[in-house]
Amino acid sequence: NYRLQMDIFKVLTEDNNSIEFELPKFDHGFSKLLVDMLWKEKNVIAAAYNKSHPLVGIVKVFLQTNGKVKPRDVLQTVLKLIIDKNLNLKKQISKL
Repeated sequence: NYRLQMDIFKVLTEDNNSIEFELPKFDHGFSKLLVDMLWKEKNVIAAAYNKSHPLVGIVKVFLQTNGKVKPRDVLQTVLKLIIDKNLNLKKQISKL
């Protein structure tokens, strides 16, 4: 089950075509991956992240869609893709 676990996100603002949230448990690595994958979705018109300081601070992510899809739905789709890719990588590594 890949339902979006919003307890790992702290939503700051949200409307029909945009969402801004914090990722308190994640750093640049995951944030960069998430934003890069979001940009590959056809209904995304903006995706970015910011961390005020590399050693301290919380990652903030902004996502905007064209309105055809809700931002949470796009986010859920991309998180599922990331999970699937990681599971596939784990299987490939275990075969070595």
